[in-house]
Amino acid sequence: MAIISVFLLSLTAEEIIRGVEDLTRGTTTVGTYRMEVIRPDYQNTYEIRFWDDRDKSRSLMVVTKSSTGKDDGTVFLKNRGKFWMYLPKAGKKLRMPPSMMMDPWMGSDLTNDDLVHESSLSEDYDSRIISEKEVPHGTRYTLELVPHEDAPVVWGKIILAVDMPGYIPVWAEYYDEEGKKVRTINYSEVKTLGGRRMPAVVEVIPGDKKGQKTTLTLIDIRFGVSIPDERFDVNQMERWSEE
Repeated sequence: MAIISVFLLSLTAEEIIRGVEDLTRGTTTVGTYRMEVIRPDYQNTYEIRFWDDRDKSRSLMVVTKSSTGKDDGTVFLKNRGKFWMYLPKAGKKLRMPPSMMMDPWMGSDLTNDDLVHESSLSEDYDSRIISEKEVPHGTRYTLELVPHEDAPVVWGKIILAVDMPGYIPVWAEYYDEEGKKVRTINYSEVKTLGGRRMPAVVEVIPGDKKGQKTTLTLIDIRFGVSIPDERFDVNQMERWSEE
């Protein structure tokens, strides 16, 4: 216990943030998650397959199944700072401008940026530890993240709680530039996935819309896998839609 305590005392806010990113993304990841979009008068469910190459800043997502069937086969691709969406029903491939990165993704409470990881907590924000408290099995650190002046983000600040050891995110609050809380993200159901102990469920709750939330449930994930370059080829999007 003493060794663990000394280790925790030596941690900086930046190291904790990098640890969270390394835990949840790794260098390359392949997996599947289920997304539930809950509204007061309806609920939609999507199953999504994803490939993520963090080192080369590229990612691919394919909607393999949706409760309405309307979005089956929809593809989202990020590669070399450019973004595309393929709509199988229309047979169209669309280039998405950077201005769309903060738009809702698939009508959910997540943004396009959330899904393609265009911004980075460790690279776009300055962070500091603002509190800590003992919890079962360790220490919970609360961090404040403020964006760099030139960072391509819309948040005024983020407050993030992380349990150590393990770099387990617990919750995050997102504020606009006026200091108003815009959304809360809760992380739960910590379990071993892909050989790592991490939250399996992410719940996104908007701050001003009652009865509305989006839940992501990680079904499976593999880390450090080799992903062929063609998986991120914009000319192959129709192929991945039909896969």
